[in-house]
Amino acid sequence: SLRSLDVMRLQLMLNVRRLFTTGLFPVTAPTLDALIGEELGGIHFVRDYVEFYFDGPVVRALSNPVVLLHGRRIAFPDAGSRDALCTLIGQPLASLTLTDDVELRLEFANHAVVTINLDPMHAIGPECMHFMPGRGAPMQVW
Repeated sequence: SLRSLDVMRLQLMLNVRRLFTTGLFPVTAPTLDALIGEELGGIHFVRDYVEFYFDGPVVRALSNPVVLLHGRRIAFPDAGSRDALCTLIGQPLASLTLTDDVELRLEFANHAVVTINLDPMHAIGPECMHFMPGRGAPMQVW
């Protein structure tokens, strides 16, 4: 049934997260907080996901990011979302809030806000987001 499929998907996501946060693959890499103050160097649109490049570290949004810019809320891949996201290039990240299984909220110096949904029940696939802290550091998965 659809409900049991949702439960199985949630269990898979939690098991993958455990591999990277405890035991087998302990995370000793920088956390997302290391991005605060860093400029967004580029954005890549890859088929059905978006990558945010911070001159080394990368945040990969596998669930559709939403940008709040000048009072407008635009969800990727809606019309205008790519242009809205590209206006953030060169902007320093002022703050971020990570709420596991809810969202990652990135607020930039120009007061634009990007949210990435981390709710496993609304994920497009088995994962919602990746954080690649840099060369040689393990990828972190939500």
